Amino acid sequence: STLIPDEMQYLGVDVSSPLVRRANSLYASARKSFKVGDAYQLPLPTGSFDAAVSFWVWSHLKNPGKAADEMSRVLKPGGPYLVITANPATYEARRTFYSRYEEQDGKIVGDFDLGNGKKLTNTTLYLHSEQTFRNALTSAGLTIKETKHLGMLDEYPGGLYVCFSGTKAP
Repeated sequence: STLIPDEMQYLGVDVSSPLVRRANSLYASARKSFKVGDAYQLPLPTGSFDAAVSFWVWSHLKNPGKAADEMSRVLKPGGPYLVITANPATYEARRTFYSRYEEQDGKIVGDFDLGNGKKLTNTTLYLHSEQTFRNALTSAGLTIKETKHLGMLDEYPGGLYVCFSGTKAP
């Protein structure tokens, strides 16, 4: 939210009520607001948004196709989107980010180490392939114009994240 220019109208959606309350307290302004919602069923009208972004969410979703369908539903035709999620090529390295985890049914569930003694407990990372993300986007009527790999390229030459950008079909 701090990266969104103040002159842009922005609505953030998160499934966590405490995080939405925190965001509204810290970042809300006349043009920025936050709402409790679910990536699979966004509490937003069809075709009501000029653009959509999703940061570090899709690798935590069991069904990225359903999330892509919802993103496409709320976007206006021709509207741009940006999705940044975990790079599947780094799943092996990501296992080392967990202080404790179990792998089951195509996912990792455990305690993610944030550093400085902080951790996220019971975090889920679904082991989707990059092609799964691509298929989800294109099946939802979202064109992929660019795919980039980014984040900590010195340590992880393929990048920790994969970034898809494009537009909703007109």
